Amino acid sequence: MRTSAILPFIEQLKSAAYILIVTHKNPDGDAIGSSLGLSALLKEHGIKTCVVVEDSLPHFLMFLPQLEDVVVFNQFPSKVQEEMNKASCIICTDFGQMDRCGMIEPLIRQSKAPRLLIDHHPDPDQTAFDAMYHDVKASSTSELVSLFASEFFPETKLTKEMATCLYTGLVTDTGCFRFGLRTQTFLVASQLFQLGIDVEQIITSVFDSHSEQRLKLTGFTLLNKLVHLPEYRTAYISLSEEEMKPFDPRKGDTEGLVNYTLSIEHVRFGVFFNQKPDGTIRISFRSKGTFQTNDIARRFFQGGGHRNASGGVFSGTIEEAIQYFLSILPQYQEQLISLP
Repeated sequence: MRTSAILPFIEQLKSAAYILIVTHKNPDGDAIGSSLGLSALLKEHGIKTCVVVEDSLPHFLMFLPQLEDVVVFNQFPSKVQEEMNKASCIICTDFGQMDRCGMIEPLIRQSKAPRLLIDHHPDPDQTAFDAMYHDVKASSTSELVSLFASEFFPETKLTKEMATCLYTGLVTDTGCFRFGLRTQTFLVASQLFQLGIDVEQIITSVFDSHSEQRLKLTGFTLLNKLVHLPEYRTAYISLSEEEMKPFDPRKGDTEGLVNYTLSIEHVRFGVFFNQKPDGTIRISFRSKGTFQTNDIARRFFQGGGHRNASGGVFSGTIEEAIQYFLSILPQYQEQLISLP
């Protein structure tokens, strides 16, 4: 889906002196990969860019090229304001609701620069953007940036650095080519591969570069905090701040824990309750098949996302969040039991 404004916006984009790229808070591989890949594309075209994000990157993404383009709002708020004031255009990547960029939201709304959305999440806020390059069928925003490059910047040469960023986003959001796939996903991956990227380095950095403490945290979680509800074909895990302290977790150390729930035979719905430093409970939902996790995230937990991967929040204790979830689950029992 694209608004009719996309073509005139592209002309404006190509003549812009300075473009600001913004992605969502708690950035993952696709958020950073797509943003850095897009930044590299625009710079190759001769446009100055800056990538802005609310909070710091997880450690496993620190291998990416072009990191000098990133400004973190929590560390340099005045710098972000300065970059925002210079922007001729703003491109928002990997989120469709403006509040997903956290404390940067009011700065974007105050800016007079036109906004382009590049994203694959369902139900974007169309009133927040002047133009959109949007497709919910895409595996990732990185896939869309690759298509965006070939469609609107065919004369601009893609580089190995650009491809490294986009391939990282691709493998992150697809779980290393397990989820959200279509033919176009593999065609894009093939094109990126041909640019000479080091696939082994990317996979190792993203999936196999854990600290000893992270592995111990994972072991503790699976042994002590995994709950299986076979009558609902559901499993969930939870971690409080107090439980995580002995493992001195780094940013990103709880990424992927929710996926272990779906590795139990017959489980089709998995949930992870994670208490953040401010006390808020962040909830990750995952599913197999046609079960719509984003329906639960949207209706009950102020969230949203994809059918098989979404998230939400809960204000209260982690025990209250779990009890609230368990009170909702019977509504979906028949649907979960009937899944193949």
